[in-house]
Amino acid sequence: VIVQRMVFGNLGPNSGSGVVFTRDPWSSHTGVELYGDFTRRSQGEDVVAGLVHPLPISEKQRLTRQRKDPVSMETAFPEVYARLREIAERLILEEGFEHQELEFTFESERAGDLFLLQTRPLRLLRQEKTVVFAHSEELVRSLLTRGTGVSGGAISGAIAFTMGDIRRLKEEDPKLPVILVRPDTVPEDIPLLLQADGLLTSRGGATSHAAITAKRLGKVCVVNCHDLTVVEGEHEAAIGERRFSTGDMVSIDGVLGNVYAGRHEVLTTSAGRASLRGGIT
Repeated sequence: VIVQRMVFGNLGPNSGSGVVFTRDPWSSHTGVELYGDFTRRSQGEDVVAGLVHPLPISEKQRLTRQRKDPVSMETAFPEVYARLREIAERLILEEGFEHQELEFTFESERAGDLFLLQTRPLRLLRQEKTVVFAHSEELVRSLLTRGTGVSGGAISGAIAFTMGDIRRLKEEDPKLPVILVRPDTVPEDIPLLLQADGLLTSRGGATSHAAITAKRLGKVCVVNCHDLTVVEGEHEAAIGERRFSTGDMVSIDGVLGNVYAGRHEVLTTSAGRASLRGGIT
Protein backbone atom coordinates (compact mmCIF):
# COMPACT_ATOMS: atom_id res chain seq x y z
CA VAL A 1 0.00 0.00 0.00
CA ILE A 2 1.35 3.41 -0.98
CA VAL A 3 0.23 6.31 1.20
CA GLN A 4 0.79 9.78 -0.22
CA ARG A 5 0.01 13.23 1.01
CA MET A 6 -2.20 15.29 -1.27
CA VAL A 7 -0.98 18.79 -2.09
CA PHE A 8 -3.21 21.53 -3.43
CA GLY A 9 -2.42 24.40 -5.74
CA ASN A 10 -5.97 25.72 -5.55
CA LEU A 11 -6.09 26.78 -1.90
CA GLY A 12 -6.11 30.50 -2.68
CA PRO A 13 -4.40 33.31 -4.60
CA ASN A 14 -1.01 32.50 -3.06
CA SER A 15 -1.06 28.88 -4.21
CA GLY A 16 -0.68 27.42 -7.68
CA SER A 17 0.84 24.85 -10.00
CA GLY A 18 3.08 24.80 -13.02
CA VAL A 19 5.70 23.20 -15.22
CA VAL A 20 9.25 24.48 -15.53
CA PHE A 21 12.19 23.60 -17.78
CA THR A 22 15.66 23.92 -16.28
CA ARG A 23 16.88 25.36 -19.58
CA ASP A 24 15.38 28.06 -21.79
CA PRO A 25 14.65 26.27 -25.11
CA TRP A 26 14.90 29.58 -27.00
CA SER A 27 18.38 30.43 -25.70
CA SER A 28 21.81 29.19 -26.75
CA HIS A 29 22.83 29.30 -23.08
CA THR A 30 23.22 25.73 -21.83
CA GLY A 31 23.29 26.50 -18.10
CA VAL A 32 20.37 26.62 -15.70
CA GLU A 33 17.80 29.18 -16.88
CA LEU A 34 14.23 28.56 -15.73
CA TYR A 35 11.48 28.70 -18.37
CA GLY A 36 7.87 27.56 -18.14
CA ASP A 37 4.32 28.27 -17.00
CA PHE A 38 2.43 28.55 -13.74
CA THR A 39 -1.06 29.55 -12.70
CA ARG A 40 -2.42 30.75 -9.39
CA ARG A 41 -5.19 28.84 -7.65
CA SER A 42 -4.96 25.80 -9.94
CA GLN A 43 -3.98 22.16 -10.10
CA GLY A 44 -1.30 20.86 -12.45
CA GLU A 45 -3.79 19.38 -14.90
CA ASP A 46 -5.15 22.87 -15.62
CA VAL A 47 -1.74 23.99 -16.87
CA VAL A 48 -0.99 20.80 -18.79
CA ALA A 49 -4.43 20.74 -20.44
CA GLY A 50 -4.06 24.35 -21.56
CA LEU A 51 -7.34 25.39 -19.95
CA VAL A 52 -5.95 28.59 -18.40
CA HIS A 53 -3.97 31.69 -19.28
CA PRO A 54 -0.64 30.83 -17.60
CA LEU A 55 1.97 33.25 -16.32
CA PRO A 56 5.71 33.04 -17.08
CA ILE A 57 8.24 31.67 -14.62
CA SER A 58 11.05 34.22 -14.95
CA GLU A 59 11.22 37.96 -15.59
CA LYS A 60 13.39 37.34 -18.64
CA GLN A 61 10.69 35.09 -20.07
CA ARG A 62 8.00 37.69 -19.35
CA LEU A 63 9.92 40.56 -20.92
CA THR A 64 11.07 38.67 -24.02
CA ARG A 65 8.33 36.12 -24.69
CA GLN A 66 5.13 37.10 -22.84
CA ARG A 67 5.11 40.87 -22.57
CA LYS A 68 1.35 41.09 -22.07
CA ASP A 69 1.55 39.25 -18.76
CA PRO A 70 1.72 41.59 -15.74
CA VAL A 71 3.92 39.46 -13.47
CA SER A 72 6.17 36.42 -13.38
CA MET A 73 6.73 33.85 -10.65
CA GLU A 74 10.10 35.51 -10.04
CA THR A 75 8.38 38.74 -8.97
CA ALA A 76 5.07 37.44 -7.56
CA PHE A 77 6.50 34.49 -5.60
CA PRO A 78 10.22 35.16 -5.14
CA GLU A 79 10.74 32.50 -2.44
CA VAL A 80 9.10 29.77 -4.53
CA TYR A 81 11.07 30.86 -7.60
CA ALA A 82 14.35 30.87 -5.68
CA ARG A 83 13.65 27.38 -4.34
CA LEU A 84 12.85 26.08 -7.84
CA ARG A 85 16.10 27.53 -9.12
CA GLU A 86 18.01 26.03 -6.20
CA ILE A 87 16.56 22.58 -6.99
CA ALA A 88 17.34 22.97 -10.69
CA GLU A 89 20.95 23.99 -10.00
CA ARG A 90 21.43 21.05 -7.67
CA LEU A 91 20.05 18.56 -10.20
CA ILE A 92 21.99 19.90 -13.18
CA LEU A 93 25.16 21.46 -11.78
CA GLU A 94 25.82 19.34 -8.68
CA GLU A 95 24.25 15.95 -9.41
CA GLY A 96 25.05 15.99 -13.13
CA PHE A 97 21.58 15.19 -14.49
CA GLU A 98 20.66 16.28 -17.99
CA HIS A 99 18.24 19.20 -18.19
CA GLN A 100 14.85 18.42 -16.68
CA GLU A 101 11.16 19.24 -17.00
CA LEU A 102 9.65 19.64 -13.52
CA GLU A 103 5.97 19.64 -12.57
CA PHE A 104 5.28 21.39 -9.28
CA THR A 105 2.63 22.68 -6.89
CA PHE A 106 2.97 25.32 -4.18
CA GLU A 107 0.48 25.81 -1.35
CA SER A 108 1.70 29.25 -0.25
CA GLU A 109 4.29 31.88 -1.07
CA ARG A 110 6.80 30.20 1.27
CA ALA A 111 9.63 28.11 -0.16
CA GLY A 112 8.81 25.28 2.25
CA ASP A 113 5.38 24.85 0.68
CA LEU A 114 6.77 23.99 -2.77
CA PHE A 115 6.31 20.36 -3.83
CA LEU A 116 7.75 18.61 -6.90
CA LEU A 117 5.24 16.20 -8.42
CA GLN A 118 7.42 14.61 -11.09
CA THR A 119 10.42 15.22 -13.31
CA ARG A 120 11.59 13.90 -16.66
CA PRO A 121 14.51 14.59 -19.02
CA LEU A 122 14.07 17.61 -21.28
CA ARG A 123 14.65 16.76 -24.93
CA LEU A 124 16.12 19.49 -27.12
CA LEU A 125 16.88 19.37 -30.83
CA ARG A 126 19.05 21.94 -32.55
CA GLN A 127 17.36 23.60 -35.53
CA GLU A 128 19.78 24.69 -38.22
CA LYS A 129 17.25 26.71 -40.24
CA THR A 130 13.93 28.37 -39.58
CA VAL A 131 11.28 30.19 -41.61
CA VAL A 132 10.57 33.85 -40.79
CA PHE A 133 8.37 36.54 -42.28
CA ALA A 134 10.11 39.01 -44.58
CA HIS A 135 10.00 42.43 -42.93
CA SER A 136 7.76 44.94 -44.67
CA GLU A 137 5.53 47.90 -43.86
CA GLU A 138 2.53 45.76 -44.78
CA LEU A 139 3.57 43.14 -42.22
CA VAL A 140 3.86 45.78 -39.50
CA ARG A 141 0.46 47.26 -40.35
CA SER A 142 -1.24 43.86 -40.36
CA LEU A 143 -0.17 42.89 -36.82
CA LEU A 144 -3.29 41.85 -34.91
CA THR A 145 -1.99 40.67 -31.56
CA ARG A 146 0.68 38.62 -29.86
CA GLY A 147 0.52 35.30 -28.04
CA THR A 148 3.27 32.93 -26.98
CA GLY A 149 5.27 31.40 -29.81
CA VAL A 150 6.25 27.84 -28.98
CA SER A 151 7.25 25.99 -32.15
CA GLY A 152 7.97 26.17 -35.84
CA GLY A 153 8.80 29.24 -37.85
CA ALA A 154 6.30 31.36 -39.77
CA ILE A 155 3.28 30.37 -41.83
CA SER A 156 0.36 31.97 -43.66
CA GLY A 157 -2.76 29.87 -43.99
CA ALA A 158 -6.53 29.59 -44.09
CA ILE A 159 -8.41 29.40 -40.80
CA ALA A 160 -10.15 26.14 -39.89
CA PHE A 161 -12.11 25.26 -36.76
CA THR A 162 -13.10 21.63 -37.36
CA MET A 163 -12.03 18.55 -39.29
CA GLY A 164 -14.79 19.33 -41.77
CA ASP A 165 -13.27 22.77 -42.37
CA ILE A 166 -9.81 21.28 -42.90
CA ARG A 167 -11.06 18.68 -45.38
CA ARG A 168 -13.07 21.21 -47.38
CA LEU A 169 -10.17 23.67 -47.59
CA LYS A 170 -7.73 20.93 -48.61
CA GLU A 171 -10.13 19.69 -51.29
CA GLU A 172 -10.49 23.19 -52.72
CA ASP A 173 -6.72 23.80 -52.72
CA PRO A 174 -4.44 20.91 -51.65
CA LYS A 175 -1.41 23.24 -51.51
CA LEU A 176 -3.06 25.81 -49.22
CA PRO A 177 -1.69 25.70 -45.64
CA VAL A 178 -4.39 25.45 -42.99
CA ILE A 179 -4.19 26.95 -39.50
CA LEU A 180 -6.35 25.31 -36.84
CA VAL A 181 -7.85 27.92 -34.49
CA ARG A 182 -9.08 26.71 -31.09
CA PRO A 183 -9.74 28.13 -27.61
CA ASP A 184 -7.58 25.24 -26.32
CA THR A 185 -6.86 21.66 -27.33
CA VAL A 186 -7.58 18.23 -25.88
CA PRO A 187 -6.13 14.82 -26.82
CA GLU A 188 -9.10 14.26 -29.14
CA ASP A 189 -7.83 17.15 -31.29
CA ILE A 190 -4.69 15.28 -32.37
CA PRO A 191 -6.28 14.07 -35.65
CA LEU A 192 -7.00 17.72 -36.49
CA LEU A 193 -3.43 18.73 -35.65
CA LEU A 194 -2.12 15.98 -37.91
CA GLN A 195 -4.04 17.45 -40.85
CA ALA A 196 -3.41 21.14 -40.10
CA ASP A 197 -0.18 23.04 -40.79
CA GLY A 198 -0.36 25.45 -37.87
CA LEU A 199 -2.14 25.95 -34.55
CA LEU A 200 -3.40 29.10 -32.83
CA THR A 201 -5.08 28.96 -29.40
CA SER A 202 -6.45 31.54 -27.00
CA ARG A 203 -5.39 29.62 -23.88
CA GLY A 204 -2.53 27.38 -22.81
CA GLY A 205 1.18 28.01 -22.42
CA ALA A 206 4.53 26.71 -23.62
CA THR A 207 4.15 23.56 -21.50
CA SER A 208 0.51 22.82 -22.38
CA HIS A 209 -0.66 19.73 -24.23
CA ALA A 210 -1.30 21.83 -27.35
CA ALA A 211 2.22 23.24 -27.39
CA ILE A 212 3.98 19.94 -26.76
CA THR A 213 1.88 18.09 -29.33
CA ALA A 214 2.45 20.77 -31.97
CA LYS A 215 6.21 20.61 -31.36
CA ARG A 216 6.25 16.86 -31.73
CA LEU A 217 4.32 17.08 -34.99
CA GLY A 218 6.52 19.87 -36.36
CA LYS A 219 3.67 22.38 -36.59
CA VAL A 220 3.93 26.15 -36.33
CA CYS A 221 2.20 27.03 -33.06
CA VAL A 222 1.16 30.14 -31.12
CA VAL A 223 -0.72 29.72 -27.83
CA ASN A 224 -2.02 31.90 -24.99
CA CYS A 225 -3.36 34.58 -27.32
CA HIS A 226 -5.42 36.60 -24.82
CA ASP A 227 -7.12 38.76 -27.46
CA LEU A 228 -8.43 35.76 -29.41
CA THR A 229 -12.06 34.72 -28.90
CA VAL A 230 -13.22 31.52 -30.61
CA VAL A 231 -16.88 30.63 -31.20
CA GLU A 232 -16.50 27.04 -32.38
CA GLY A 233 -20.19 26.39 -33.01
CA GLU A 234 -20.40 29.30 -35.45
CA HIS A 235 -17.01 28.70 -37.07
CA GLU A 236 -15.94 32.22 -36.16
CA ALA A 237 -13.17 33.93 -34.24
CA ALA A 238 -12.42 37.49 -33.24
CA ILE A 239 -9.20 39.32 -32.42
CA GLY A 240 -10.17 42.66 -30.99
CA GLU A 241 -12.74 44.12 -33.39
CA ARG A 242 -11.62 41.98 -36.34
CA ARG A 243 -13.79 38.95 -37.07
CA PHE A 244 -12.66 35.87 -38.97
CA SER A 245 -14.47 32.91 -40.51
CA THR A 246 -13.44 29.60 -42.03
CA GLY A 247 -11.10 30.16 -44.97
CA ASP A 248 -9.94 33.66 -43.98
CA MET A 249 -6.18 34.11 -44.21
CA VAL A 250 -4.00 34.76 -41.17
CA SER A 251 -0.28 34.44 -40.51
CA ILE A 252 1.37 33.22 -37.30
CA ASP A 253 4.97 33.45 -36.11
CA GLY A 254 5.86 30.45 -33.95
CA VAL A 255 8.99 32.18 -32.63
CA LEU A 256 7.80 35.69 -31.78
CA GLY A 257 4.17 34.74 -31.14
CA ASN A 258 2.89 37.43 -33.50
CA VAL A 259 -0.44 37.02 -35.31
CA TYR A 260 -1.03 38.92 -38.56
CA ALA A 261 -3.99 39.40 -40.87
CA GLY A 262 -3.60 38.11 -44.42
CA ARG A 263 -0.80 36.32 -46.27
CA HIS A 264 2.86 37.38 -46.08
CA GLU A 265 6.16 36.46 -47.71
CA VAL A 266 8.51 34.15 -45.81
CA LEU A 267 12.28 33.64 -45.82
CA THR A 268 14.49 30.77 -44.62
CA THR A 269 17.29 31.75 -42.25
CA SER A 270 19.82 30.10 -39.95
CA ALA A 271 18.16 29.36 -36.64
CA GLY A 272 20.92 28.84 -34.10
CA ARG A 273 18.52 27.86 -31.33
CA ALA A 274 17.19 24.74 -29.69
CA SER A 275 13.71 23.42 -30.33
CA LEU A 276 11.85 21.44 -27.71
CA ARG A 277 11.10 17.79 -28.37
CA GLY A 278 9.33 15.33 -26.14
CA GLY A 279 7.67 16.43 -22.91
CA ILE A 280 4.20 16.07 -21.54
CA THR A 281 1.89 13.38 -22.82
